[in-house]
Amino acid sequence: MRRGLLPGLVFSFMALSCGLGNLPGATRVRYDIPADFLGMVHAGKETEPGKAAREDELMEALGFEWVVNTFYWNTIQPAAFQDLPADQWNWEGADRYVIHAREEGKKINIVLGYDVGWIHPDGNTHKYIPPEYLDEFLQFIAAVVLRYQGQVDAWTVWNEPNAPNFWDGPAEELFELVRQGTGRIRELDDAVIIIAGGFNQVNPGFAKAMFSSGALDGADYVSYHPYSLNPVMTLLTYNSFWEIARKYGFQDRIWVTEVGYPTGGAGNFEANIRRVEEGRMTSFVVKTIVELAVAGARRIFWYNLFDADPGKIAQTPHDTEHYFGLVNYDDEFSLKSGALSFALCARYIPSSRYDSSLPGTKDLPAMIQAFYFQGIGNREGQDTLVLWNNSGADVPLRLILPGTGHEIHYPEAPGFDECSRPLEYDDAQGLVLLLDSTAPRFITWDNPAGEVCEIRRVE
Repeated sequence: MRRGLLPGLVFSFMALSCGLGNLPGATRVRYDIPADFLGMVHAGKETEPGKAAREDELMEALGFEWVVNTFYWNTIQPAAFQDLPADQWNWEGADRYVIHAREEGKKINIVLGYDVGWIHPDGNTHKYIPPEYLDEFLQFIAAVVLRYQGQVDAWTVWNEPNAPNFWDGPAEELFELVRQGTGRIRELDDAVIIIAGGFNQVNPGFAKAMFSSGALDGADYVSYHPYSLNPVMTLLTYNSFWEIARKYGFQDRIWVTEVGYPTGGAGNFEANIRRVEEGRMTSFVVKTIVELAVAGARRIFWYNLFDADPGKIAQTPHDTEHYFGLVNYDDEFSLKSGALSFALCARYIPSSRYDSSLPGTKDLPAMIQAFYFQGIGNREGQDTLVLWNNSGADVPLRLILPGTGHEIHYPEAPGFDECSRPLEYDDAQGLVLLLDSTAPRFITWDNPAGEVCEIRRVE
């Protein structure tokens, strides 16, 4: 096993397909969630000083550890640079991005793609690299990997190859490109993480063909984008892919490198994506991250940080792609509903151990979901319980949470400073929480002795 890989996981698809931490009879799932569990797409790209400073503040407040960006072949080696040595290519934007991300303490995942106009007769890009130009693409990969060796933590070869707007050629040629691309990276850097796949939703035939071709054999992880209508459908979409990946030995090597929901636009019915009322994002973000975490996703990258700028939205207001952000691209970079939810997940889920047999429950209705994350590593002795209520009616619960410093956190709060408050805890009786259906609740406490918590319904 190469450096950077995590130990294998053993769990049951039947347990994952339910996505519930407290289902009776479910096969036990237990594993550790790493400190660098969460990332953000299209973050750290601002260049104007004032906006860049505000973006840095947001990245710190939201708490993600990874950023992901695409390094375009057509930008770094356009036609004007075609015959120049690699050290004279257009590195300005890529250099600035890597330097800034490192200064902010972020890990970096870079997608390498796509084609360049000078390989096509008409001089335009077509999201396709003919086989006779594969060596040129591999030279681009080598130049980028060598330039940023030791600075970029993960490389991803191509993105969403099963979508024609990213690859518009024979699938077999794409498979060979990925196979040779991942191989070239490994030749140059034995320590870096290599990712491939980038599948958008589930196309079983394409995914199986790519796995079977051996194109992914050189990758440490396979990446997946389980976009769907809501957290329930997102989990089902993920589990469908998990079942395919399991047949090829990748069930514990899946990174979700894009997931999110648009809050505007006309939707994309062919892709099964609809706009979500923004107020629902408070719940959607928490449920999506928690459910994917306990389903075994090794990393999750939210798509994405910002909505499009108002000028672009004014030109094409029905374009759903404009509205996936957690933050408005206005003068203040104001938070949308869901931003605080993400921040709470980033604060309390990484560096934890999940065990599906916990917490202990007694007479708990099936519509109450409870997920217990025991702190490990830099959060040793700091435990988190995430609860939500799908019943539509208030349910009183008695929580037995041995320890001290109990707090409750509300993701629907108006801001970071208003989301938390202390809880009165009785060592003999625990505490009673009236769990409504407005949004998930995070309960945190110090538990240095590692005593197990318990949840009971109050009659």
